[in-house]
Amino acid sequence: MFFKYSPIDIEDLVTFTRLHVRPMLILSSLQYVACPSGNFFLKELLTDRQKRTVLRTTMYHSVNWLKNAAFRRCVTWMDEEQEADGTLGGYHSSSFLWVFAKLALGYPRDHPEVERILSAIRQSLYQDIEDDFYHQQTCDAHIWNTALAMQALGSCGILTNSMTLRKAAQYLLAKQHRIPDRLMKNQGKQLGGWAFSSNNTCHPDVDDTVASLEALAPLADECAEAWWQGIDWLLSMQNRDGGWSAFEKDCNQYWLDWLPANDMKRAMIDPSTPDITGRVVEFLVNHKILSCWDARVRKAIYWLRNHQEADGSWFGRWGTTYIYGTWCAVKALVVVGIPSDDESLRKAKGWLLSIQMEDGSFGESCQSDLCGKYVELSFGLPTQTAWALDTLLYLYQLEVEPRIRQRLWLAAWRAASWLLKQGEKGRWHEEIPTGSGFPGALHIRYHIYPKVWPLIALNHFQKCFESVKRAPMKGGEQSVRPQTFEYVP
Repeated sequence: MFFKYSPIDIEDLVTFTRLHVRPMLILSSLQYVACPSGNFFLKELLTDRQKRTVLRTTMYHSVNWLKNAAFRRCVTWMDEEQEADGTLGGYHSSSFLWVFAKLALGYPRDHPEVERILSAIRQSLYQDIEDDFYHQQTCDAHIWNTALAMQALGSCGILTNSMTLRKAAQYLLAKQHRIPDRLMKNQGKQLGGWAFSSNNTCHPDVDDTVASLEALAPLADECAEAWWQGIDWLLSMQNRDGGWSAFEKDCNQYWLDWLPANDMKRAMIDPSTPDITGRVVEFLVNHKILSCWDARVRKAIYWLRNHQEADGSWFGRWGTTYIYGTWCAVKALVVVGIPSDDESLRKAKGWLLSIQMEDGSFGESCQSDLCGKYVELSFGLPTQTAWALDTLLYLYQLEVEPRIRQRLWLAAWRAASWLLKQGEKGRWHEEIPTGSGFPGALHIRYHIYPKVWPLIALNHFQKCFESVKRAPMKGGEQSVRPQTFEYVP
């Protein structure tokens, strides 16, 4: 697996999977079994074939693994991939697997290297102040959260010279990547991207780079070098098919997802996705980095239109699921000037209006990932309602047909009203995950999402509302403003 002439090359796998596969190979090769206090835990769940004795495990430890070239390369790679704090890419799961791998290699439990990794893992222990419980995070989200918080504050009109935004911008600039991952397929390009977590220094991703650049956009002139390095890296990550993926470039050998070892599915490769592609295109065109007629933009839009679902939605890889993907894709189509009567937008409007709940909210189940289609929740979620509201507003601002424009505005009004009623002292709460790590297998609850996305969407709504009040009615169009409405900034 680690040689160029092997049927499978480690470079064919996406970054986060590579970090997990290596320690798993060590554990599998040595058939390591952890026996706390010399006893098996839950041994009644093991078959006879699985109940390896301590003697047999010790025999595997006695193998001279240094004679195996592939084994040595694996261990060397793992050591080189470790961050300064000892973690692997900042991930909790890959880090504790590396702890077990070191124990399998004969490291004592009190070895400084083992203690260093465990100490770093403990740093990701999260205390939820609102609910008063502790949770072991898969990794911290400091960069992602900081970028989103800056965007939310900026949407509220907070000036860029405020101390809060200045400090946040300095933090993001300090976290821009300068150290390349040796196995990235985009080696020829100077780095300049951002990662998700604060202790990941050599695995940048497209989504966090877009979020960070969006947050830094008001300060682009002051940080021009970092700004353009980030944009250059972002442009270099476009796949041959026209889309963008999260971590890798052209990492799309779909047959790898059918390997028997891939029990989570959709974890081996990193193909283009509608959500990432949409976010990149929207950013590039919105900030006039590329024109809507640029060949790279047209290629991405062509890819997006070809990957629309039959019902009019788009799949979202990193958010739940079709509401998220549709939000990202529609914004891209709107900013490049796709006409409102285009079939792709017409179908998207029909789908979005059809899934709005009676109370005005939107809610999608994580089951959508498993079923491969939209599955409705029995109640709305603030985050997903905010995504849908923002989508409705983009469609409304583009729409020219009065009747459809009226329907979109009324739907947006109902969604905004629901958000305002649900918010308590400027905060929203939700317990259902709205993020996706591995579709259908790992869903993520972002605690910051119900704090930032409703705020961003409502500020967008306020701007549209003010423009509606100022604009004269067109022929045959009637005001859809309800008799009572209270906007709470």
